[in-house]
Amino acid sequence: LSRFSRLHPGVHLALKTGLSCDLLQAYDEGELDVVIAKKDRSAQRGRVIWREPLVWMCAADFELDPQAPLPLVLLRSPCTYRQLMLEALSARGQDWNIVCTASSLMSVQAAVAGGLGLTVLGRSFMQAGMRTWQTPSGWAPLPKTEITVIGEESADSEIVAPLVDFLTEYLAAGRAQASLPS
Repeated sequence: LSRFSRLHPGVHLALKTGLSCDLLQAYDEGELDVVIAKKDRSAQRGRVIWREPLVWMCAADFELDPQAPLPLVLLRSPCTYRQLMLEALSARGQDWNIVCTASSLMSVQAAVAGGLGLTVLGRSFMQAGMRTWQTPSGWAPLPKTEITVIGEESADSEIVAPLVDFLTEYLAAGRAQASLPS
């Protein structure tokens, strides 16, 4: 976003970050012009601008105790990923224990990288010190996550369209870079 601001110095952006549910509520209350948020399974609105696989993540040195419940790191409710994890584990009859309820994505990443437990996030949120956790055979694959833009049709399209295009191009470039062999 700072690069976008440098390229478009006449545009004033007032950025608000937070959980998708909080951003959508702020939008519904007229506090925000445009929201980029995770698509909620119950709220089917907005235009999808990004899709990526969801993956189970753990610390690079995480070792599961097969006798213990799965330790979970989750965002607070309501959270689509939280709900998806708990439903997937319940469907498998897998015991689990919430070891950390985080208030932000960065808190989830820090707790997972620190070895507290497992979580489900979009693949692009993998950080140093983390790896994909391979689920036991027979587990259903996780769906893709979808990121949507909401409000672009009612906002100033001269500002919003280039911003959304810039962000999706940036995400696509990051995906291409991540898939290059190292």
